[in-house]
Amino acid sequence: MNMKMRALCLAGASLLTLGPIVAAHAQDEIQREAVIHGMRSGYSSVNISPDGSKIVYVAASKGDDSLAMVADLKTGEQRQVAFTDGTPFRLRWCDWATNRRILCNLYGVTNKTRNGDWASYTKYVAFDENGKDFVDLERKSRAGFVWDQTWGGTILAWPQDDTILIHRFQLPENHGGPTRNTNENYGYVVESVDLNTGKSKKEESPDLNAVDYLADEAGVVRIKGEQKEDNKAEYYSRVDYSYRPQGSRDWKPFSSVVDDQGLMPIAFAENENAVYAFDRTTGRYALYKVSLDGSLSKELLLSDSEVDVDGLMMLGRRGRVIGAAYQGATEQRIYFDKELEAITKRLQVLLPGNPSVRLVSATEDERKLIFEATSAHDTGRYFFFDRDSNQVKLIMSANPVHKGITMGEVRPVSYKAGDGTDIPAYLTLPPGVASAKGLPALVMPHGGPSARDTYGYDWLAQYFAARGFAVLQPNFRGSTGFGSAFEGKNGFREWRKAIGDINDGGRWLLTQGVSADKLGIFGWSYGGYAALQTSVVDPDLYKVIVAVAPVVDFEMLANDWGRGNRGTRKYAGLQDDPKGGSPLGHVAKIKAPVLLVSGDADLNVDIRHTKEMAKALKRAGKKVDTIVYEGLDHQLPDSDARMDMLVKSDKWIRDALGLPDKP
Repeated sequence: MNMKMRALCLAGASLLTLGPIVAAHAQDEIQREAVIHGMRSGYSSVNISPDGSKIVYVAASKGDDSLAMVADLKTGEQRQVAFTDGTPFRLRWCDWATNRRILCNLYGVTNKTRNGDWASYTKYVAFDENGKDFVDLERKSRAGFVWDQTWGGTILAWPQDDTILIHRFQLPENHGGPTRNTNENYGYVVESVDLNTGKSKKEESPDLNAVDYLADEAGVVRIKGEQKEDNKAEYYSRVDYSYRPQGSRDWKPFSSVVDDQGLMPIAFAENENAVYAFDRTTGRYALYKVSLDGSLSKELLLSDSEVDVDGLMMLGRRGRVIGAAYQGATEQRIYFDKELEAITKRLQVLLPGNPSVRLVSATEDERKLIFEATSAHDTGRYFFFDRDSNQVKLIMSANPVHKGITMGEVRPVSYKAGDGTDIPAYLTLPPGVASAKGLPALVMPHGGPSARDTYGYDWLAQYFAARGFAVLQPNFRGSTGFGSAFEGKNGFREWRKAIGDINDGGRWLLTQGVSADKLGIFGWSYGGYAALQTSVVDPDLYKVIVAVAPVVDFEMLANDWGRGNRGTRKYAGLQDDPKGGSPLGHVAKIKAPVLLVSGDADLNVDIRHTKEMAKALKRAGKKVDTIVYEGLDHQLPDSDARMDMLVKSDKWIRDALGLPDKP
């Protein structure tokens, strides 16, 4: 270890004096909690320039407005360099291409399409540090409709200062919609794009089957993943990977991945003729290094006996791999770069509360670093560290409205499912409360179903904890991260296991002292499906239901996602029990009052699900209400809408459970 590390010190003053994040003014205590937890993260995507003199970051403003800001780290001077108002775009991230040039990624949804349907839309833009010389990097099409280019592509490398290597889709110049039978020159391409002019140069010719590429540190494409449709409809579950030997343009077989089984190349190892790859050989994802010298020999780098190793830690725009991460009860980070590990551990001890510390950005020489420190009680703080002076300074808090707020305690817990399986979960309690005994409670199943809850700040759980609820977030079977056996076929196809595990979580809360008449369920996406289906299976368990963007019918879901294709139908559970697993056909069994929430521009779960469920519940004489947010997608990425949803959901739950407005 560098001996200077012993002098690591935390400077007292923040590097920046930030203006206030725009927020709705809290009229009363109820709205105050909605403002605190419903506001989108105030500051994010904090990246340092290659020379270390400036940072660029994204700031949330009112509604779903976003700003790109540049700050001088020496003078503290700040300026706005870009603005989006969410119609249709919002800023997702910004980073430095050079000390002068900034690249940003935008996302939005729009109905200005060929057929008038809602579609997602991503693209990249570049501009100078003063916001001038703006260049839209969108690939242009003569057809002119947004539908023609809804995916902006994936950046593979930054081979030169002002150039990116990008993987994106090329459409025919004159088309009426792509088909697989056309002979026109279209498909997935790799292009180098000049960030000053937007001009592109073809590096890989169009290939309709090539859905994945990887480039090495020199910007040379050496890995390709292809999905080839066949009469078994394996197009949606199989990827065949090929690689190029060093100095060759010829493709050689690397691996085949079917239903997530097989070597999945993720990133190149720096200065080595090898790639990092994940594989589930033992039933859980492990990280390997695979040689590309022709032998394809693989070295096991990291595995865990309980959970999947499923993340790489990468530094800088070059994406240098510095370690790997996995989620047990809390996140574990294993560093390959021991010097950076030492810095991180020293910083973690130095900061109050012993937070989780993550390296997020670095200068070109990696002497100046940006760290993010987070915990289950803190949405995050960003710190600047100079390796030469060993001085640490606070840059900003991710969400200033959380300043001085005491969050609820988050505990990793587990309980037994009906068949004896251990189900991991997180229990969030109101601030200052030691147990769930005597509290009203909510079970909060996660979305997905190919997802999981992790240890950290959760705005929904913390809001309801602040309102006096105990909140249980179960990682039911069907959740990812715990191995292939635990995940099974997924939470749709094996809905009985997943729903059973969630209901067992509700019953576990009763054993912790929660009153049976004060138990509700709140879910979003797959969680919204679970909130409804759990009450079909056990109508007496929950006394109130809030379902946000819920799936209500498997047939409808398959038609929405895949126009009925066999791969999507398999995923949605249509080979198992489509009728029994769809709450829409069993509304007569639901006893609890139901609040349905959706955005009318939801591309993941069409709003028809919410509308059809509301109509069916009303016909059955059930108590139901619906909230629809115009122009918002699946995530409801608007602070005003989120705050409104929190207040109305809280009132719906309290009215159903007979609770007073104040906890």
